[in-house]
Amino acid sequence: MITIELDENQAGLIWMAASAKASWMLAHGWPAIQSEKLKNYGLTKEDEQTYHQAIGLAGEAAVHLWVYGNLSKFFEAQRINQAATTGDGGEDMAGINIKAVDSLCSLPMQQNLLVQSARLSTNIIYLQTLVMILEPFMFISNLKVKIVGAISGSSIATNFKPSHGNPPCYMVPFELLFPPEALLWNEHKRKIK
Repeated sequence: MITIELDENQAGLIWMAASAKASWMLAHGWPAIQSEKLKNYGLTKEDEQTYHQAIGLAGEAAVHLWVYGNLSKFFEAQRINQAATTGDGGEDMAGINIKAVDSLCSLPMQQNLLVQSARLSTNIIYLQTLVMILEPFMFISNLKVKIVGAISGSSIATNFKPSHGNPPCYMVPFELLFPPEALLWNEHKRKIK
């Protein structure tokens, strides 16, 4: 497990991007994301949506910092995704088949990697990232992300069955993930199955 600490400038930029994304989603009638973890904080609807977007962006940013040492490619990917009419195809890092699965968590050893059945791709490597914040108001001043482990989509499809929840999800226990360090090899070997 790897811990990435983002400084206040990096976290502030992520929060600004998340705020813009949440505002756009609310203005265009996207369904609001609900979370039991955030109910007790008295957040406005827009603040809650911003926080959900920030969690996802923080996980992606942490992976970029870990792999590249900076956030330049992360912000470039955000600019491209914002200008595109289609999504990122399941890749959080342009040209690399890695998808960060981001969660808000305080107990990393008890967190499953969750992938919705409809979004599972056998060509993607799923990387569990956990945003470690005790309360929403600490996002900018104390942002830490744990990169827990990885598993390929083909391995998930072969070895796991989706839950019967709504929506159905594949749930991979923490202890069955490969260490994230296994992904740091030559670029031509990165697309594993």
